[in-house]
Amino acid sequence: MKCYSLSLYDINNELLLPQIELTPKEQNILNLTVKGLMNKEIAKNSSMTTRNVEYYIGRLFNKTKNRSRSELIRYCIQNRINI
Repeated sequence: MKCYSLSLYDINNELLLPQIELTPKEQNILNLTVKGLMNKEIAKNSSMTTRNVEYYIGRLFNKTKNRSRSELIRYCIQNRINI
């Protein structure tokens, strides 16, 4: 299974935060979440159930240490994570 790594570096090219490994599904869910889609819309776009979307969003919360969609989006913006 292919995984994506998100890592953040400062101006001296030193690692600021530990790498976050995302599966392709997690990357897709994160992308659609940042675009503002709701769980039902993400499920329809990704050909999965709403419950599966909730599961993957929960995994994203755990991996990024966030508790809400807005915190997750702010985390991506503040850490300049390209989605």
